[in-house]
Amino acid sequence: MRCFIIENLYSMKKILLVFTLFFLVVSTFAQHSAVIESLKQQVVTGQITPEEAMRRAKAMGLDNKAAKEGSKETNNTGILSNEKGSKSIFLNIDYIEFPEEGGVDSVVFENIGKEEIRWVINNREDWLELSVEQDSTQRALVGALKPGESQLLKLIVTKENIGKVPEEGFSTTIDIKSSTGEIVSLNVKWKPIKEEEKKLEYFGYDIFNGAYKAQLNDVGPSDNDYVVAPGDELLLSIWGDVERQENLVVSNNGTVFINNVGQVKFAGESLSDLKEKLKVIMSRSFSSLNPKDGKARSYLDISMAKVTSFPVYIVGNVNRPGLVRVNSMSTAFSALFAVGGPKEDGSLREIEVMRNGKVVGTLDLYEYLTKGSLKSDVRLAPKDVVMVPYRKSSVTIRGEINREMIYELKSGETLSDLVRFAGGLKATTDPSIVVINRLAPNPEAGILRTMIKDKLGEYESNKIVVNKLPIIDSDTVMLYSYTGKNLSQVSIEGAVYREGEYALTNGMTVEHLIAEAGGIRDDAHFKKAELIRTLDDGNQEYFNLDLEKDDFLKLKLESRDRVKIYSIWDLKLKRYVKIEGHVPSPGEFEFARNMKISDLIMKGGGLEDEFFRKNTYLERADIIRYNDDKLTTRVVPFKLEDVLNGKETADLKLESGDRVIIYDMSMVYVPEQVSIEGAINNSGDYELQTNMTIKDLIVQAGGFQKSAYRSTIEVFRVDPFNITGKKLSVAKKVDVDPGMLLNFDKQDEFKLKDRDIVVVRQYPNFEYQRKVYIGGEVKYPGVYTLMEKNENLKSLIKRAGGLTEEAYTPAINLMRDTSRMVANFERVLSGSSRRQVLLQGGDTIMIPRYPGVVRVEGFVGSPGLVQYHKGWTVKDYIEAAGNFTFEASRNKTVVYYPGGNARRRRALWWDPIVKEGSKIVVPKKPDKERVDWVEIAARIASIAASLATSILIIDKNK
Repeated sequence: MRCFIIENLYSMKKILLVFTLFFLVVSTFAQHSAVIESLKQQVVTGQITPEEAMRRAKAMGLDNKAAKEGSKETNNTGILSNEKGSKSIFLNIDYIEFPEEGGVDSVVFENIGKEEIRWVINNREDWLELSVEQDSTQRALVGALKPGESQLLKLIVTKENIGKVPEEGFSTTIDIKSSTGEIVSLNVKWKPIKEEEKKLEYFGYDIFNGAYKAQLNDVGPSDNDYVVAPGDELLLSIWGDVERQENLVVSNNGTVFINNVGQVKFAGESLSDLKEKLKVIMSRSFSSLNPKDGKARSYLDISMAKVTSFPVYIVGNVNRPGLVRVNSMSTAFSALFAVGGPKEDGSLREIEVMRNGKVVGTLDLYEYLTKGSLKSDVRLAPKDVVMVPYRKSSVTIRGEINREMIYELKSGETLSDLVRFAGGLKATTDPSIVVINRLAPNPEAGILRTMIKDKLGEYESNKIVVNKLPIIDSDTVMLYSYTGKNLSQVSIEGAVYREGEYALTNGMTVEHLIAEAGGIRDDAHFKKAELIRTLDDGNQEYFNLDLEKDDFLKLKLESRDRVKIYSIWDLKLKRYVKIEGHVPSPGEFEFARNMKISDLIMKGGGLEDEFFRKNTYLERADIIRYNDDKLTTRVVPFKLEDVLNGKETADLKLESGDRVIIYDMSMVYVPEQVSIEGAINNSGDYELQTNMTIKDLIVQAGGFQKSAYRSTIEVFRVDPFNITGKKLSVAKKVDVDPGMLLNFDKQDEFKLKDRDIVVVRQYPNFEYQRKVYIGGEVKYPGVYTLMEKNENLKSLIKRAGGLTEEAYTPAINLMRDTSRMVANFERVLSGSSRRQVLLQGGDTIMIPRYPGVVRVEGFVGSPGLVQYHKGWTVKDYIEAAGNFTFEASRNKTVVYYPGGNARRRRALWWDPIVKEGSKIVVPKKPDKERVDWVEIAARIASIAASLATSILIIDKNK
């Protein structure tokens, strides 16, 4: 900030002290620059005293901070001598902050000695101007100060010179030289004042704020493509002439037993297919579903009532990784919501779903975020693993874009994709410029990043089509606005000698622009040219030009006009030929007269490579050629080997539209293969090589799994052309060295043949730990490992610290392989060891709290929850739920106990015991088919007539 010399005070010591204190106050408060600048000017002009300035600064709270922090540059005090040895003190600036557009700052220095002193300043910086007078700047300043005199030195950075200043700021010195040759260097520093760049967020992660919590009973609407699985519960409804509603639970074997119908396979069927299947099956019992006259009087529907649940694992860069229980309608997307979504360093573009160690799908959330599409989402299955890897890239886009954020781009995606993800361009975006700041370390040149300038895109149909420029990780893309840009330019393209942009001059016409572009080429189509004018509102206006008429040539141009002059070749239809199949570079190429097959093969990359050629079917290739009607085609075969050997009669001339097809050796050669299965890392099919052994195949398959039995390997061999009798294949047990992969020199002698299947068995009794999960009302819920093969539920609960006071054992839920185990768990936990439930790996045990209610469902007046009362019967709970309805089947009422057992109400005088947490289901009376008395009467009449006829014939024969 400016320093001040205060004149006419009581003593020179007081001057220096007051000035220094004031200087400390004002120099550390750039944010109060307007107020401090006013105080400084008033002191310099004598309007107020230094004491008054200090008082006002203190009242505004500026002095305390200044006194505490001070300034690191307050020692810029220089002492010069004159010819007589008298000393003078100069006070100079500590720090200068110019705004980005330049500005002026100053320093006051004073001769505090008793003799005159002369001085000179030489300015060494091109961007900095110095002045000691109003509106006057000089490269060298010369002056003299008498005792007590002061001088104001102005330092100026103009708008024209601001571009010469380094963006990161500068540090320089100004030398003040006395007549005796002594020099004092004034330190000048500048750090540009810039607004703090807005911190951008990563795109897409905010959708997981307020994350969805997965619930086991969370079904929601199911689509017709949903595939039914074991454990699902469905609701079958029939209405019309026949009314029926039935809950159906899919068994472990995938079937459902339907009353009056029998067992039907449900698992693996989609809801839409299952509906049609049931319509056909049940129409055998209910003819009104599909009568002969085609007019249905009853209708059928099947919907999901409850879906089965199972565990999946969410791992990688997510907020809450681990095991999550979901249902069979859940997808990878919904599972991510259950764990709070990916972290900011996790990918949204390539989220993998793995099943049995293999990737079965890749989820790209950008498809949902930008298009609303979830076509890449994957429906989950038991024990699936959803893996969220690290972000593939972080690309920033700023400026004239609808959504300034940081995006993740996959390999091969371009600037066009980035703009699409960012919501598109603004109406004011300049298509002529895009700047990409790219990380490009060059230690030798001391460069870390580089600037790439290119064209953003072209106008097509009143919108900017963005160029597909490559974008890489850590790029920062900047888009600019038309605002403030010099738009006084026009452009021309097409049949001129110098296409490009030209400055718009006063009165410039189409004719002038053509002349600037070097004139019109000979191939120009004079009758057809066009002028596209961009209006102020961003819309465009189109003009047809006839270049043979002066009226069009004299048309005045406006800023941003684009003129296009067509070539006669642009207006003629180009004709093409195509080569496809087994060539290095298949594609479409422009047709030329006298073009031959060999010419087109060369354009397709040729067949000169020896290896590539040996895999080519040389006996024949085909031309697909149009007939004279130009609609239908015919095949023109030729011998490819003759063409490649230069035989002219085989090298046919091509016609426009021809397609040449080259075939590979799969036409006549079927590669031999072998397979490997079992305890191997990469099981599957492999190409059979000459003299291939079991060891060779195991190496190619990635080696043994840890569980592999490495002493004996089975090989199943077949001779497909000699299958006789009952035998289909031969099994060979081959003894091998267990350490075969550790000894390169030792080879096995068993040679594989085509279609051999090699099986590596698992080592007997090999097994990892068996894990189970117990949760709910135990003291230490979580994952446990079974300690013995016959460990039971009672033992596990003991290891988990025992039950809590709120545990309700009759309702224990033990899930095994997606199915619930039915048992009287109250007796299991209190009875002898013979009643114990033995656990298996993968079991999930949930111990609930006391429910305090009984659920009543089905055909009662008010189905729902009823408070549990000890000693109440089934009838009591049904009366509390509004009693039976007219359609209720009273004697078929079923009580489902919390442990999964069920008891049926056998007669009016016998009711099953109702336990806390039970479910009472009252079914509907079975439907009775309507009797068609007219049809019965017709059948009786027909039988009677037949009988009468028979009696009459018998009587006549007598």
